Amino acid sequence: HSFAPPFILALGPEMFVATYLSAGVLSSLGGLIVKLARGSSSPSLGASGCILFLAASTALLSPDSEFQIMFIPYPIRAEYCLIGLVALDLAGLIFRWRMLDHGVHLAATALAVGYIHLGGYKSCKAHSDSISLMWRQWRMKNKI
Repeated sequence: HSFAPPFILALGPEMFVATYLSAGVLSSLGGLIVKLARGSSSPSLGASGCILFLAASTALLSPDSEFQIMFIPYPIRAEYCLIGLVALDLAGLIFRWRMLDHGVHLAATALAVGYIHLGGYKSCKAHSDSISLMWRQWRMKNKI
């Protein structure tokens, strides 16, 4: 299953792409800030931040939904999965594990919390139709 279809239906394809790419850029920036604070110079890509943003947003919007994780034979409630991921990434930061970019993951989760609970989702949903319409009209006018 994918996290994207409910967001595409709710926001429209243009606003979904803008939100998805913004989540990647901002979570990558968050990861870089964490690395700079720790004195590390390795780059952050943010690709996993995009996916984690969608997963965390799904868990926040629908905490009773279930996530299926590869190699675990049973589904896990979304809210428990999100708590576990945050705990894992916090432990990764504390113990300086280098396998994953824990700063990017925590930044993506924080972005999802802000997006869902501070009104970003409602604002995008409310304005996505008018913004998408303006974009389509401009695209047709300029034959792009």
